[in-house]
Parts: sequence; structure tokens; C-alpha cells
Amino acid sequence: MTSRNRFAGIVVPSSVIVLLVVMATPALKDMEASDRAWEIIQLEQRVEVAARRFTADIGYPPCERSASSAGDEYMEPRYHELSLRQSMKNWRGPYLDQMLCMADNPFGGDVILHRDLDEPPASGFSLDSEDLGHGPGSYLTLTSVPVEVARLVDEYLDGKGEDAWKSQGRVEWNAKESALSILLER
Repeated sequence: MTSRNRFAGIVVPSSVIVLLVVMATPALKDMEASDRAWEIIQLEQRVEVAARRFTADIGYPPCERSASSAGDEYMEPRYHELSLRQSMKNWRGPYLDQMLCMADNPFGGDVILHRDLDEPPASGFSLDSEDLGHGPGSYLTLTSVPVEVARLVDEYLDGKGEDAWKSQGRVEWNAKESALSILLER
């Protein structure tokens, strides 16, 4: 075998391998984004059930928030109405088996259950032209969520592929804060 044939025998298979890697990379990224979106949807479902049970028992929406460290003020029980013992009448929890934490967010950001639809970062939720942006209600926010994953969550929960997906339906995405907000109950 000549050196030219040996060279061709190495280059051709190497080129095929490089081509396969280049073609597979976007598919792997899409699969990873899909997996992260599914993790968020499972968290949303778990928190929604807990929030509805709390609201039925107490009469108003709960508050729950991830804490970044042991000394963080968000470690106080008042920020964990679903997971830590509360002294309020009719509290029948814990409604979650553990406190929400940053590890619950696939991107390591905050996880916040809001009890008021007026609280940022959401700008109000619009369902079928009905503005639900004010007053009591629960919505879940995860920070540091990339737009691709936010869009997948929106497609699953809202089923909308229109241009206004970031601000209409149960799911909102705040680009400035990379914050994904999901309406749980109103």
C-alpha cells in the first residue's frame, strides 16, 4: 500500500467520524434541553399539588423559596410554608417532603413560589384575553433558565407556538432575568 492510499484510508474514516459528531451535536443539545424542560414540568406539577392542598387548608396561597446558603434569610420557616412546620391554624403539612432548593432548578438558579400575581418577575398572566395579573394566586419562578428550555416548557403547558408565547398563557419568560414563571392557581 502506498503512502497516498494509507493517508486516504485514515482521512476518509476520520472525516466520516467528524461529520457524524457535527451532525449529532445539535440533536444532543435538543435532547438535553428537552430533559431539563421535563425536570421543570415535574417540579411544577409537584409544587402545584402541594400549593392547592395548602390553599384548601389555609384559605390563601402559600410562599416557598429556595435558599442559597445556611445563613440565608430565606431559610426561615415563613419562606417555607409547604415544607416546614407552621403554627397557623388548619396547617396540615408538610405538603412537600423537603424545602425547595436551588438543586430543584436544573440550571442552579432560584426556585420561588409566589403568593401574589403582582410580585415580579411575572408581568401578569393572560389566558384567552383575560388579564389575571393582579391579586392572590400562586406562580412558580425558576431563574437562570435558557430561552430554548423556557419555550419547550411553554409548548408543553400552553401548547402555543405563536410569537407572544413569552407573555401569554400560563407560562411567561422574562429575558432580562432569564426567569421562567408558571401560573399554578388564581
